[in-house]
Amino acid sequence: MAQWKKLKTVLQFSSAKKKPKKNQPESGARIYISGIFDMITLDHLEQFKTCKKFVENAYLIVGVIGDTNLPTPCIMNEQERSSSIKQVKWVDEVICPCPDVLNLQVLQELKIDYVAADEKELSDPKYEALNNSGKLIKITTIPLLPSNEIIARIVENRDELVKAFLDKGFSRHELGVGLVDEYTIKSKYKIKALQHKFERFLSAVSIEVDQIKKAHYKKKLGLLLKRKSKEFTQKFVDAFEETSENFEAVLRKFFEFKTEN
Repeated sequence: MAQWKKLKTVLQFSSAKKKPKKNQPESGARIYISGIFDMITLDHLEQFKTCKKFVENAYLIVGVIGDTNLPTPCIMNEQERSSSIKQVKWVDEVICPCPDVLNLQVLQELKIDYVAADEKELSDPKYEALNNSGKLIKITTIPLLPSNEIIARIVENRDELVKAFLDKGFSRHELGVGLVDEYTIKSKYKIKALQHKFERFLSAVSIEVDQIKKAHYKKKLGLLLKRKSKEFTQKFVDAFEETSENFEAVLRKFFEFKTEN
């Protein structure tokens, strides 16, 4: 009985909830992360997922920078960006526009326990006070497909995309394209189409020429073999006739020798 009580005590102690380490977020902590979040990408989703799973039962608040405070132009406006984030399963609350300044007073007003920031952003002076107070948690994510890269691809393939949308029925005014640009892009792709057509024509001609060459070679080879075969046959016949005559002469001499004896 004494052993059972001792074992029960050990089990209760081992199953008891461990106290969190110093400056370590507790279960159910309210975690805040802010950003532009233009055109939700895999990188953004990975950030939200990392924050949500940083502690058990975390409550994730996402702050979206408003249109008036954007450091760079965006494809989507603040309403579109915040609406997109609300659909993410790891996000519990969205604040848009988010506060310009993030200090301990703002954290207290919004009931934020911790602020999450990518390790690349930790050198930003705005996080210094939060870091010193132990309210800052570092998250590390692997870049997958940043929105900047998507925009760079769009800019790189701008003419091709404009041509595709013009073909779909969009007007140049809807695409923000001038009259000169419209004709320049259309002319560019008409020339490309002619180039491809000419290349296909040259390829077809090349194939046809190769086929003619092969046919001519086969015909020439056939005639050569036919002529050579006739020459070979004639030489064989001549050789055979000459050999047979010699053989006949030998036989006659042999039999004549036998008769004389």
